[in-house]
Amino acid sequence: MSLSELAVDDLRCIERAELLLHPGQNLIWGGNGSGKTSLLESIFLLGRGRSFRTRNSERLIRYGKDRLVVFGRSTGPGGATGWGSARSHNTPQHAGPVEGFGGDGIDRGAGFQVPVAESGAASNVSEETRSAEVRDGTSLSYPRDPLALSHALGVQVSRADGTMARIDGTAAASLTELTQIFPVQIIDPGVHKLVEEGGHRRRRWMDWAVFHVEHQFGEWWVRYTRALKQRNAALRTQPSQAGVWDGELVRLGELIAQARRRFVEGLLPYWRDSVVALSGLEPELHYFRGWAQDVSLADALAASRPRDEEKRMTHPGPHRADVVIRINGRPAREVLSRGQQKLVAVAMTLAQLNLLQEATQTTSTLLLDDPAAELDGDHLRRFIEQVMRLKSQLVLTSLHPESLLFGTPDRVFHVEQGSVQSV
Repeated sequence: MSLSELAVDDLRCIERAELLLHPGQNLIWGGNGSGKTSLLESIFLLGRGRSFRTRNSERLIRYGKDRLVVFGRSTGPGGATGWGSARSHNTPQHAGPVEGFGGDGIDRGAGFQVPVAESGAASNVSEETRSAEVRDGTSLSYPRDPLALSHALGVQVSRADGTMARIDGTAAASLTELTQIFPVQIIDPGVHKLVEEGGHRRRRWMDWAVFHVEHQFGEWWVRYTRALKQRNAALRTQPSQAGVWDGELVRLGELIAQARRRFVEGLLPYWRDSVVALSGLEPELHYFRGWAQDVSLADALAASRPRDEEKRMTHPGPHRADVVIRINGRPAREVLSRGQQKLVAVAMTLAQLNLLQEATQTTSTLLLDDPAAELDGDHLRRFIEQVMRLKSQLVLTSLHPESLLFGTPDRVFHVEQGSVQSV
């Protein structure tokens, strides 16, 4: 899967930009503050419904504007894709990214997103029977087929209405539909935070991949999050009623934990290959499910009940899960330099993408923001070799137009003061 067209309105410093992207390598170059990373944010927004730089999507809206809109067209295996294939340089043709956005709000949580109907928008049609009208007048049954030749994607972030998404002209039931239609991953100068910071980043990293491998995972996570919110609300107002939600939490929590465990176990061979090839280090990667390994979630909730009532929140459960990285028994963030942390985090990301390719034949678009930052010659060479093995669509940024890190780019764009030109 790759992105063939991109149109951006009022995102950060970009007033308007239109790009035709190549399924191979795309280079975006320009000076500091020109808008290179903002273009990567817009692509990431199409696949995730959020930015990789901030949790507050309103910060993406250009100063003085009320909303931003990003439009794109994803192309599947049967379309004009394939490493090194060619496209003509024409202006993207679309009905306009602003068209069709109404008042359908989408509640964006820290993990998987709650469907539109849960956030207050009316919806009387079940997900199994809903149909979607494609822009060219054809239709396909819902859920949408991620292997279809092409999908039109649109995301709007409004100061008044929050984030809304449309796929093939109709409102998305949840932002997870974007993830299914257009899988995208990022390696940026802040990738070391995957090792350095708390478990929320590693949970998000893990769950993005689990969603593609375990098809029911998104539904489990949405329902678990809903039950968790209800239990926490009861702990704040009527603690005696909190136990009503324990059965639902246990059933879904165990399913979520098992799916994550299967992913981590499947990842380990790819992880070992990537981390050794990139860094020469041999860190250990372990899955912590969010409660003690030797007890059930039901027992963990029962034992934690006094603490939960005192703190008015639920402690054990998959919402506290983590992927623990250690070097000789010590936390990696305490032992490794920032450069080493970056190599380990990059290895985690590349291993994840390799696993997805093998398990699901899913080829993700990979965004690389200043990929040479903080890597010396030898480590950079190893990094390039690992990335090239993926055969993914690449969109990378550079300060220089002559960047040949991954060979001659198939398409080059120059960004200056928010204005984008194809070179």
